[in-house]
Amino acid sequence: MKNIYKTISRRLILSIMLLVSCVFFIGMSFGPEEAAD
Repeated sequence: MKNIYKTISRRLILSIMLLVSCVFFIGMSFGPEEAAD
């Protein structure tokens, strides 16, 4: 049971990090002026 929880939490953290980086790169590419400010 603990192994399953570890796998789920690890996968959740990875997907959150991926989502944050995707949003960051999309924001950088669509609004460089706003990101620089």
